[in-house]
Amino acid sequence: MWTYIEGRNPELQTRSGDNLKQVLPIDEYNALLLIWDKKASYLYPYYLVQGQMTDIAVNQAQADTKNRTLYFSRKDKNGLWVLKY
Repeated sequence: MWTYIEGRNPELQTRSGDNLKQVLPIDEYNALLLIWDKKASYLYPYYLVQGQMTDIAVNQAQADTKNRTLYFSRKDKNGLWVLKY
């Protein structure tokens, strides 16, 4: 994943051998949720901070940025899951 900032050269933010499936904004400070094949991680591009949100294989996700809540479905279990962050 590359970041593009006006007036600067593109910068590599993260790379992985995993398949990146979905990218979601998760707050007003440009933090991103990255949905991979077998996990979900977060990335703060301007601070170059990243970490693992969950090691669950997420099928699809949606973020409520105002209430800092992630709604997602899993590959291995049926249902809607909720994670506060």
